Amino acid sequence: MRVGGADSDSIQFTVVSDPPEEEQDLECEDVGIAFLRLPQILEQQQDLIESSLDIVDVLDSSLVVGSLKVTVEALQALKLITEESPLKTQPHSPP
Repeated sequence: MRVGGADSDSIQFTVVSDPPEEEQDLECEDVGIAFLRLPQILEQQQDLIESSLDIVDVLDSSLVVGSLKVTVEALQALKLITEESPLKTQPHSPP
């Protein structure tokens, strides 16, 4: 999981396949990715509980290869970040 990806306001989940036990010298392979938009939590004013995200193919984002069920409890933290954000409109005094 990482923050960023398609949008900086998203969390990206990467689904990987582990190599078979008899071939542990091989690398993991990315199977698909899913994105969770953090603004969705603020827009709906609720945490996401057992929310289903589409997992799309790494090479073809139009191809859904599965789903991922996630729970994200971040509403209170996002509200605090939004309230304290320097991006809020403030009166600007000329230099």
